[in-house]
Amino acid sequence: MAIAWMASRTIRPGKMAALRNAWQFNRKPRGLIRLYFLRGGRDEMIGISVFESRAALARYRRTAAERKRLAAMKPLVKRVNWAGVYDAEDVRL
Repeated sequence: MAIAWMASRTIRPGKMAALRNAWQFNRKPRGLIRLYFLRGGRDEMIGISVFESRAALARYRRTAAERKRLAAMKPLVKRVNWAGVYDAEDVRL
């Protein structure tokens, strides 16, 4: 089953474009299926990363690339509103 890693963040004023650049993966991690960057107004974003499995997500979260990505985002984020890992199911219309 696919896994969605989601987080809502409030962004510091004027930093949305910089956050978008910092949030983007430099390379597609092994097991990443989909990636979404949702904006809510000028200062809120929700990031959704869909991985093929919990193991693939856990493997990525232990990498130096992820530590670097989080460090780059930290000064741009006012607060993390919520974050979680969810089972994801593709529903066809």
